Amino acid sequence: MRARERWPSRSFRWLWAASATSLLGSEIGELALPLLALLTLDASAGELAVVRVAQYAPFLVLTLALGVVVDRMRRKRLLIAADLARGVVLTAIVIAALTLPLPIWMLAVAVFVIGTCTVLAQLADFSLLPAVVPNDRLTDANARLTSTQSAMSIAGSGVGGVIVQTLTAPIALAANAATYLFSALFLTRVTAVERARNEAVDRVSPWLEARAGLAFLRRNRVVRDLALEAATWNFASEILLLGLTLHVTQQYDLGPAILGGLLMTSGAGAVLGALVSARATRRFGYGRSLIAASIVGNSAPLALIFTAAAPSAAALAVAGVALALSGFGVGLAGAQAVTVRQLATPDDIRGRVNAAYRFLSWGMIAIGAIAAGFVATAGGPAVAIVVGAVGTTLAIGWILWSPVRKLRGLDDAVEAR
Repeated sequence: MRARERWPSRSFRWLWAASATSLLGSEIGELALPLLALLTLDASAGELAVVRVAQYAPFLVLTLALGVVVDRMRRKRLLIAADLARGVVLTAIVIAALTLPLPIWMLAVAVFVIGTCTVLAQLADFSLLPAVVPNDRLTDANARLTSTQSAMSIAGSGVGGVIVQTLTAPIALAANAATYLFSALFLTRVTAVERARNEAVDRVSPWLEARAGLAFLRRNRVVRDLALEAATWNFASEILLLGLTLHVTQQYDLGPAILGGLLMTSGAGAVLGALVSARATRRFGYGRSLIAASIVGNSAPLALIFTAAAPSAAALAVAGVALALSGFGVGLAGAQAVTVRQLATPDDIRGRVNAAYRFLSWGMIAIGAIAAGFVATAGGPAVAIVVGAVGTTLAIGWILWSPVRKLRGLDDAVEAR
């Protein structure tokens, strides 16, 4: 019986396998792409920021339009198409990096295409899960997916760091490409009960449909406040990450491996947080546990301020503990926030509301990347770490006095519609 509770259906198992595989590759790529720019292409801090902007700009400029696409088409098909496209484009980057002088602008264009596919995949994945498992199993399913995401963050960061250190960044990106192709294969085995679209709805202007998602986000304080907290955190975290990447690769001989190890500690904390998420929810309710976890996760990076001055083993130890605590809080809160958003949003506009959420929250990563480039260029990696850590802490303010704290169970989340 316990096994069945953990694995709601065969289709969920295939969906989980696809998610785990693509997440592993994404984490390898998340580490390998900036290191490809820094170490293989000898990019400056400003050029690295350009690559990061290209990676996340689709969240800012295409999310709303792709949200309409997700609500008009079969989400499973969109997921498969997005994985196949990402695999092909990454393969092209690898071939170009190994055989040609790859200019930064060409890498940025390719990364923009990959980012577009990532937007599509995330929107479709969010909306597909409720079609694979019933509402009363969403908490368990999301907790399992979130803990898997965190576990893949550990594995991907570690594997990516080792591959880059020993075999170079292009080889790490080749491994990333392979994971997307396997993910697409696993998705073909998923059976989802997706609602058929009303043809009359398809004749409505896509812009009006996109506005419906924004309007729901604006009206629903629970979803809106979660989006604003995530947007602020993502903006500041991007500055923090760029500062940390530059600091570690410039100050330590085994920079890529050390950076991968630090990110692994964050992933380890996130795994633990996701695993205790359901227990925390049952004991304290969604709201209280989510806010408490966010306070821990958002403020822990402040400790990184004291590690950015000079390289040392003690500084790395403090950084590892800080990132582990941050990962724990973010992992615990993340599993709960996804379930709340899914249940607080009607199915027929779930894709568009999630698109509006991603537009606000993930779109700020692109803006954060621009800000990170300016901060790191003007003040150096240490200043970027300070600015980023303070910013992630301030993000808590959006939910401290929000209706989110009053949520107790699934019924409260549904009533939040």
